[in-house]
Amino acid sequence: MPPELGQALRRARTCSALTQRRFRQDVRDTRAGLAVRDEIAFAQEQVVQRDRGIARDTVVGRECARRGETGAGLESPVEYRRAHLLVQRAQQEARAAFGQAQREFEFWSHSFSRLWRFDHAIACLTLATYQPADLAMIDLYFSPTPNGLKARLFLEEAQLDYRIVPVSLSRGEQFQPEFLAISPNNKIPAIVDHAPVGGGAPLEMFESGAIMLYLAEKIGRFIPADARAHAEVLQWLFWQMSGLGPMAGQAGYFRVYAPQPVEPAIERYTRELRRLYGVLDRRLDGREFVAGAEYTIADMACYPWIVPHAPHGQDLADFPHLRRWFEMIGRRSAVLRTYAGVEDVYTRKPSLTDAQRQVLFGQTTPAAACAI
Repeated sequence: MPPELGQALRRARTCSALTQRRFRQDVRDTRAGLAVRDEIAFAQEQVVQRDRGIARDTVVGRECARRGETGAGLESPVEYRRAHLLVQRAQQEARAAFGQAQREFEFWSHSFSRLWRFDHAIACLTLATYQPADLAMIDLYFSPTPNGLKARLFLEEAQLDYRIVPVSLSRGEQFQPEFLAISPNNKIPAIVDHAPVGGGAPLEMFESGAIMLYLAEKIGRFIPADARAHAEVLQWLFWQMSGLGPMAGQAGYFRVYAPQPVEPAIERYTRELRRLYGVLDRRLDGREFVAGAEYTIADMACYPWIVPHAPHGQDLADFPHLRRWFEMIGRRSAVLRTYAGVEDVYTRKPSLTDAQRQVLFGQTTPAAACAI
Protein backbone atom coordinates (compact mmCIF):
# COMPACT_ATOMS: atom_id res chain seq x y z
CA MET A 1 0.00 0.00 0.00
CA PRO A 2 1.45 3.43 -0.88
CA PRO A 3 2.52 5.45 2.21
CA GLU A 4 0.23 8.32 1.22
CA LEU A 5 -2.75 5.98 1.12
CA GLY A 6 -1.88 4.50 4.50
CA GLN A 7 -1.65 7.96 6.04
CA ALA A 8 -4.94 8.98 4.45
CA LEU A 9 -6.71 5.90 5.80
CA ARG A 10 -5.29 6.50 9.29
CA ARG A 11 -6.53 10.10 9.20
CA ALA A 12 -9.93 8.88 8.02
CA ARG A 13 -10.09 6.35 10.86
CA THR A 14 -9.14 9.09 13.37
CA CYS A 15 -11.92 11.26 12.00
CA SER A 16 -14.29 8.31 12.26
CA ALA A 17 -13.32 7.76 15.92
CA LEU A 18 -13.94 11.44 16.70
CA THR A 19 -17.29 11.21 14.95
CA GLN A 20 -18.24 8.18 17.02
CA ARG A 21 -17.35 9.96 20.29
CA ARG A 22 -19.42 12.96 19.25
CA PHE A 23 -22.24 10.67 18.29
CA ARG A 24 -22.18 8.99 21.72
CA GLN A 25 -22.24 12.43 23.38
CA ASP A 26 -25.19 13.39 21.18
CA VAL A 27 -26.97 10.23 22.26
CA ARG A 28 -26.47 11.19 25.90
CA ASP A 29 -27.74 14.68 25.13
CA THR A 30 -30.72 13.20 23.35
CA ARG A 31 -31.52 11.07 26.36
CA ALA A 32 -31.56 14.29 28.38
CA GLY A 33 -33.90 15.68 25.76
CA LEU A 34 -36.12 12.63 26.14
CA ALA A 35 -36.24 13.27 29.89
CA VAL A 36 -37.40 16.80 29.09
CA ARG A 37 -40.02 15.26 26.83
CA ASP A 38 -41.33 13.27 29.79
CA GLU A 39 -41.53 16.52 31.75
CA ILE A 40 -43.46 18.00 28.85
CA ALA A 41 -45.96 15.17 28.98
CA PHE A 42 -46.38 15.63 32.75
CA ALA A 43 -46.81 19.40 32.39
CA GLN A 44 -49.27 18.86 29.58
CA GLU A 45 -51.29 16.49 31.73
CA GLN A 46 -51.26 19.04 34.55
CA VAL A 47 -52.59 21.71 32.20
CA VAL A 48 -55.34 19.35 31.04
CA GLN A 49 -56.32 18.54 34.63
CA ARG A 50 -56.30 22.21 35.65
CA ASP A 51 -58.33 23.15 32.59
CA ARG A 52 -60.91 20.62 33.63
CA GLY A 53 -60.92 22.02 37.18
CA ILE A 54 -61.23 25.58 35.90
CA ALA A 55 -64.17 24.62 33.71
CA ARG A 56 -65.90 22.84 36.58
CA ASP A 57 -65.27 25.67 39.08
CA THR A 58 -66.33 28.27 36.55
CA VAL A 59 -69.72 26.64 36.06
CA VAL A 60 -70.24 26.27 39.78
CA GLY A 61 -68.99 29.80 40.53
CA ARG A 62 -71.22 31.40 37.93
CA GLU A 63 -74.19 29.58 39.34
CA CYS A 64 -73.22 30.75 42.83
CA ALA A 65 -72.86 34.33 41.69
CA ARG A 66 -76.24 34.22 39.99
CA ARG A 67 -78.05 32.71 42.93
CA GLY A 68 -75.91 34.19 45.71
CA GLU A 69 -75.71 30.75 47.17
CA THR A 70 -72.90 28.75 48.72
CA GLY A 71 -71.55 25.78 46.81
CA ALA A 72 -68.49 23.76 45.96
CA GLY A 73 -66.49 25.37 48.78
CA LEU A 74 -67.10 28.94 47.51
CA GLU A 75 -68.84 30.96 50.16
CA SER A 76 -69.68 34.00 48.03
CA PRO A 77 -69.27 35.39 44.52
CA VAL A 78 -66.26 37.35 45.84
CA GLU A 79 -64.60 34.10 46.96
CA TYR A 80 -65.44 32.59 43.58
CA ARG A 81 -63.73 35.42 41.72
CA ARG A 82 -60.68 35.21 43.96
CA ALA A 83 -60.45 31.44 43.39
CA HIS A 84 -60.94 31.91 39.68
CA LEU A 85 -58.03 34.39 39.53
CA LEU A 86 -55.82 31.96 41.44
CA VAL A 87 -56.70 29.15 39.03
CA GLN A 88 -56.02 31.38 36.04
CA ARG A 89 -52.61 32.26 37.45
CA ALA A 90 -51.83 28.57 38.04
CA GLN A 91 -52.93 27.81 34.52
CA GLN A 92 -50.64 30.50 33.08
CA GLU A 93 -47.70 29.19 35.11
CA ALA A 94 -48.35 25.64 33.96
CA ARG A 95 -48.59 26.70 30.35
CA ALA A 96 -45.37 28.71 30.68
CA ALA A 97 -43.61 25.67 32.13
CA PHE A 98 -45.01 23.53 29.35
CA GLY A 99 -43.81 25.99 26.70
CA GLN A 100 -40.33 26.15 28.21
CA ALA A 101 -40.12 22.35 28.34
CA GLN A 102 -41.33 22.14 24.76
CA ARG A 103 -38.67 24.61 23.62
CA GLU A 104 -35.96 22.67 25.47
CA PHE A 105 -37.04 19.41 23.86
CA GLU A 106 -37.07 20.98 20.40
CA PHE A 107 -33.60 22.38 21.07
CA TRP A 108 -32.23 18.96 22.01
CA SER A 109 -33.90 17.28 19.03
CA HIS A 110 -32.69 19.90 16.59
CA SER A 111 -29.18 19.91 18.06
CA PHE A 112 -28.89 16.13 17.83
CA SER A 113 -30.13 16.06 14.24
CA ARG A 114 -27.89 18.96 13.22
CA LEU A 115 -24.79 17.57 14.94
CA TRP A 116 -25.31 14.09 13.51
CA ARG A 117 -25.67 15.45 9.99
CA PHE A 118 -22.63 17.66 10.52
CA ASP A 119 -20.46 14.80 11.81
CA HIS A 120 -21.65 12.49 9.04
CA ALA A 121 -20.77 15.13 6.47
CA ILE A 122 -17.36 15.70 8.09
CA ALA A 123 -16.61 11.96 7.94
CA CYS A 124 -17.59 11.77 4.28
CA LEU A 125 -15.61 14.88 3.39
CA THR A 126 -12.58 13.56 5.24
CA LEU A 127 -12.64 10.30 3.33
CA ALA A 128 -13.08 12.16 0.06
CA THR A 129 -10.29 14.57 0.95
CA TYR A 130 -7.65 12.13 2.09
CA GLN A 131 -8.24 9.32 -0.38
CA PRO A 132 -6.34 9.66 -3.66
CA ALA A 133 -8.53 10.83 -6.52
CA ASP A 134 -7.99 7.62 -8.48
CA LEU A 135 -9.04 5.38 -5.59
CA ALA A 136 -12.67 4.48 -6.30
CA MET A 137 -14.77 2.65 -3.75
CA ILE A 138 -14.69 -0.54 -5.86
CA ASP A 139 -12.12 -1.88 -8.29
CA LEU A 140 -13.75 -4.11 -10.91
CA TYR A 141 -11.42 -6.57 -12.63
CA PHE A 142 -13.21 -6.83 -15.92
CA SER A 143 -13.37 -8.33 -19.36
CA PRO A 144 -16.50 -7.92 -21.53
CA THR A 145 -17.80 -11.47 -21.18
CA PRO A 146 -21.34 -12.16 -19.95
CA ASN A 147 -20.07 -12.78 -16.41
CA GLY A 148 -17.99 -9.62 -16.42
CA LEU A 149 -20.93 -7.63 -17.76
CA LYS A 150 -23.15 -8.96 -14.95
CA ALA A 151 -20.98 -7.31 -12.31
CA ARG A 152 -20.59 -4.10 -14.30
CA LEU A 153 -24.35 -3.92 -14.87
CA PHE A 154 -24.97 -4.11 -11.12
CA LEU A 155 -22.48 -1.31 -10.44
CA GLU A 156 -24.16 0.85 -13.08
CA GLU A 157 -27.64 0.12 -11.75
CA ALA A 158 -26.55 0.88 -8.18
CA GLN A 159 -24.58 3.96 -9.33
CA LEU A 160 -21.66 2.94 -7.15
CA ASP A 161 -18.27 4.56 -7.55
CA TYR A 162 -16.08 2.02 -9.33
CA ARG A 163 -12.95 1.78 -11.45
CA ILE A 164 -12.46 -0.79 -14.21
CA VAL A 165 -9.22 -2.75 -14.13
CA PRO A 166 -9.06 -4.43 -17.57
CA VAL A 167 -8.01 -8.07 -17.68
CA SER A 168 -6.97 -9.39 -21.09
CA LEU A 169 -7.94 -13.05 -21.15
CA SER A 170 -6.27 -13.79 -24.49
CA ARG A 171 -2.96 -12.51 -23.15
CA GLY A 172 -3.30 -14.60 -20.02
CA GLU A 173 -3.49 -11.72 -17.53
CA GLN A 174 -5.90 -13.82 -15.46
CA PHE A 175 -2.90 -15.97 -14.50
CA GLN A 176 -0.84 -13.11 -13.11
CA PRO A 177 -0.01 -13.56 -9.38
CA GLU A 178 -1.57 -10.19 -8.55
CA PHE A 179 -4.87 -11.27 -10.05
CA LEU A 180 -4.73 -14.80 -8.60
CA ALA A 181 -4.37 -13.26 -5.15
CA ILE A 182 -7.84 -11.76 -5.68
CA SER A 183 -9.42 -14.50 -7.81
CA PRO A 184 -7.82 -17.90 -7.07
CA ASN A 185 -9.96 -19.50 -9.79
CA ASN A 186 -8.31 -17.24 -12.42
CA LYS A 187 -11.71 -16.05 -13.64
CA ILE A 188 -13.26 -12.64 -14.06
CA PRO A 189 -14.99 -10.72 -12.65
CA ALA A 190 -13.42 -9.94 -9.32
CA ILE A 191 -13.70 -6.87 -7.12
CA VAL A 192 -11.83 -5.10 -4.36
CA ASP A 193 -14.19 -3.15 -2.11
CA HIS A 194 -12.27 -0.33 -0.41
CA ALA A 195 -15.25 0.50 1.83
CA PRO A 196 -16.46 -2.94 2.93
CA VAL A 197 -19.32 -3.69 5.27
CA GLY A 198 -18.04 -3.41 8.83
CA GLY A 199 -15.00 -1.36 7.81
CA GLY A 200 -11.48 -2.65 8.03
CA ALA A 201 -9.14 -3.68 5.25
CA PRO A 202 -10.33 -3.76 1.62
CA LEU A 203 -12.42 -6.82 0.80
CA GLU A 204 -11.49 -8.97 -2.20
CA MET A 205 -14.15 -11.09 -3.88
CA PHE A 206 -14.49 -13.32 -6.94
CA GLU A 207 -17.44 -15.17 -8.58
CA SER A 208 -20.03 -12.92 -10.21
CA GLY A 209 -23.00 -14.29 -8.27
CA ALA A 210 -21.27 -13.82 -4.92
CA ILE A 211 -20.22 -10.29 -5.91
CA MET A 212 -23.75 -9.30 -6.89
CA LEU A 213 -25.27 -10.80 -3.74
CA TYR A 214 -22.69 -9.13 -1.49
CA LEU A 215 -23.15 -5.70 -3.06
CA ALA A 216 -26.96 -5.96 -3.11
CA GLU A 217 -27.02 -6.78 0.59
CA LYS A 218 -24.47 -4.09 1.30
CA ILE A 219 -26.54 -1.28 -0.22
CA GLY A 220 -29.95 -2.79 0.58
CA ARG A 221 -31.18 -2.68 -3.02
CA PHE A 222 -32.07 -5.15 -5.78
CA ILE A 223 -32.78 -7.92 -3.26
CA PRO A 224 -35.94 -7.94 -1.13
CA ALA A 225 -35.87 -7.93 2.65
CA ASP A 226 -38.95 -10.17 2.86
CA ALA A 227 -37.84 -13.76 3.50
CA ARG A 228 -39.98 -15.37 0.77
CA ALA A 229 -39.13 -12.77 -1.86
CA HIS A 230 -35.47 -13.01 -0.85
CA ALA A 231 -35.57 -16.78 -1.40
CA GLU A 232 -37.14 -16.28 -4.85
CA VAL A 233 -34.25 -14.06 -5.91
CA LEU A 234 -31.64 -16.45 -4.56
CA GLN A 235 -32.99 -19.51 -6.30
CA TRP A 236 -33.10 -17.77 -9.69
CA LEU A 237 -29.67 -16.27 -9.17
CA PHE A 238 -28.28 -19.74 -8.46
CA TRP A 239 -30.28 -21.15 -11.38
CA GLN A 240 -28.43 -18.78 -13.66
CA MET A 241 -25.08 -19.58 -12.05
CA SER A 242 -25.51 -23.35 -12.25
CA GLY A 243 -27.63 -23.73 -15.40
CA LEU A 244 -28.11 -20.88 -17.82
CA GLY A 245 -24.55 -19.54 -17.66
CA PRO A 246 -22.62 -22.82 -17.94
CA MET A 247 -24.82 -24.26 -20.69
CA ALA A 248 -24.79 -21.02 -22.68
CA GLY A 249 -21.01 -20.93 -22.30
CA GLN A 250 -20.67 -24.48 -23.64
CA ALA A 251 -23.01 -23.74 -26.52
CA GLY A 252 -21.01 -20.61 -27.31
CA TYR A 253 -17.71 -22.48 -27.28
CA PHE A 254 -18.75 -25.31 -29.58
CA ARG A 255 -20.73 -23.05 -31.91
CA VAL A 256 -18.22 -20.15 -32.09
CA TYR A 257 -14.79 -20.94 -30.65
CA ALA A 258 -14.13 -24.63 -31.26
CA PRO A 259 -11.40 -25.08 -33.93
CA GLN A 260 -13.42 -27.88 -35.52
CA PRO A 261 -17.21 -28.43 -35.41
CA VAL A 262 -18.22 -31.15 -32.98
CA GLU A 263 -21.79 -31.87 -33.99
CA PRO A 264 -22.83 -34.00 -30.97
CA ALA A 265 -21.62 -31.30 -28.59
CA ILE A 266 -23.25 -28.53 -30.63
CA GLU A 267 -26.55 -30.40 -30.68
CA ARG A 268 -26.44 -31.31 -27.00
CA TYR A 269 -25.68 -27.86 -25.60
CA THR A 270 -27.91 -26.01 -28.04
CA ARG A 271 -30.80 -28.30 -27.10
CA GLU A 272 -30.14 -27.93 -23.37
CA LEU A 273 -29.90 -24.16 -23.71
CA ARG A 274 -33.21 -24.13 -25.54
CA ARG A 275 -34.74 -26.03 -22.62
CA LEU A 276 -33.41 -23.43 -20.18
CA TYR A 277 -34.78 -20.61 -22.34
CA GLY A 278 -38.14 -22.36 -22.07
CA VAL A 279 -37.86 -22.49 -18.27
CA LEU A 280 -37.20 -18.76 -18.15
CA ASP A 281 -39.95 -18.04 -20.68
CA ARG A 282 -42.53 -19.89 -18.57
CA ARG A 283 -41.27 -18.17 -15.45
CA LEU A 284 -41.84 -14.75 -17.04
CA ASP A 285 -45.39 -15.59 -18.10
CA GLY A 286 -47.48 -13.20 -15.98
CA ARG A 287 -44.44 -11.70 -14.24
CA GLU A 288 -42.70 -8.45 -15.08
CA PHE A 289 -39.33 -9.60 -13.80
CA VAL A 290 -37.64 -12.92 -13.10
CA ALA A 291 -38.23 -12.94 -9.33
CA GLY A 292 -41.64 -11.24 -9.41
CA ALA A 293 -42.73 -7.62 -9.45
CA GLU A 294 -39.33 -6.07 -8.68
CA TYR A 295 -36.15 -5.71 -10.71
CA THR A 296 -33.43 -7.64 -8.86
CA ILE A 297 -30.00 -9.20 -9.21
CA ALA A 298 -31.74 -12.23 -10.74
CA ASP A 299 -32.59 -10.13 -13.80
CA MET A 300 -29.09 -8.64 -13.93
CA ALA A 301 -27.55 -12.12 -13.76
CA CYS A 302 -29.68 -13.58 -16.55
CA TYR A 303 -29.72 -10.70 -19.05
CA PRO A 304 -26.06 -10.82 -20.23
CA TRP A 305 -26.42 -14.52 -21.02
CA ILE A 306 -29.50 -13.87 -23.19
CA VAL A 307 -27.75 -11.12 -25.18
CA PRO A 308 -25.84 -13.64 -27.39
CA HIS A 309 -28.98 -15.70 -28.10
CA ALA A 310 -28.45 -15.70 -31.88
CA PRO A 311 -24.87 -17.05 -31.94
CA HIS A 312 -25.98 -19.53 -29.27
CA GLY A 313 -28.55 -20.91 -31.70
CA GLN A 314 -31.70 -19.52 -30.04
CA ASP A 315 -34.55 -17.53 -31.58
CA LEU A 316 -36.40 -15.28 -29.13
CA ALA A 317 -39.47 -15.41 -31.37
CA ASP A 318 -39.99 -18.88 -29.92
CA PHE A 319 -40.08 -17.42 -26.38
CA PRO A 320 -42.51 -14.46 -26.34
CA HIS A 321 -42.40 -13.79 -22.58
CA LEU A 322 -38.62 -13.96 -22.54
CA ARG A 323 -38.43 -11.64 -25.56
CA ARG A 324 -40.74 -9.09 -23.89
CA TRP A 325 -38.55 -9.14 -20.76
CA PHE A 326 -35.32 -9.00 -22.78
CA GLU A 327 -36.43 -5.96 -24.76
CA MET A 328 -37.65 -4.19 -21.61
CA ILE A 329 -34.37 -4.75 -19.74
CA GLY A 330 -32.38 -3.67 -22.80
CA ARG A 331 -34.00 -0.21 -22.67
CA ARG A 332 -32.80 0.54 -19.13
CA SER A 333 -30.30 3.39 -18.96
CA ALA A 334 -27.85 1.38 -16.83
CA VAL A 335 -27.92 -1.43 -19.40
CA LEU A 336 -27.23 1.02 -22.22
CA ARG A 337 -24.27 2.44 -20.26
CA THR A 338 -22.94 -1.03 -19.50
CA TYR A 339 -22.99 -2.14 -23.13
CA ALA A 340 -21.84 1.14 -24.69
CA GLY A 341 -18.89 0.33 -26.91
CA VAL A 342 -18.93 -3.36 -25.95
CA GLU A 343 -18.79 -5.97 -28.68
CA ASP A 344 -20.41 -9.28 -27.83
CA VAL A 345 -17.67 -11.88 -27.59
CA TYR A 346 -19.93 -14.41 -29.39
CA THR A 347 -20.99 -12.26 -32.33
CA ARG A 348 -18.18 -13.20 -34.68
CA LYS A 349 -15.83 -16.08 -35.30
CA PRO A 350 -12.64 -15.05 -33.53
CA SER A 351 -9.25 -15.43 -35.13
CA LEU A 352 -7.14 -16.89 -32.35
CA THR A 353 -3.61 -18.16 -32.46
CA ASP A 354 -2.94 -21.60 -31.05
CA ALA A 355 -1.23 -19.99 -28.06
CA GLN A 356 -4.22 -17.73 -27.38
CA ARG A 357 -6.63 -20.64 -27.75
CA GLN A 358 -4.59 -22.67 -25.29
CA VAL A 359 -4.60 -19.80 -22.78
CA LEU A 360 -8.33 -19.20 -23.12
CA PHE A 361 -9.55 -22.78 -23.15
CA GLY A 362 -6.62 -24.89 -22.00
CA GLN A 363 -6.31 -23.13 -18.62
CA THR A 364 -2.56 -22.74 -18.93
CA THR A 365 -0.31 -19.75 -18.45
CA PRO A 366 1.05 -17.88 -21.49
CA ALA A 367 4.54 -19.32 -20.89
CA ALA A 368 3.22 -22.88 -20.75
CA ALA A 369 1.11 -22.30 -23.87
CA CYS A 370 4.13 -21.10 -25.83
CA ALA A 371 6.04 -24.21 -24.82
CA ILE A 372 3.36 -26.55 -26.16
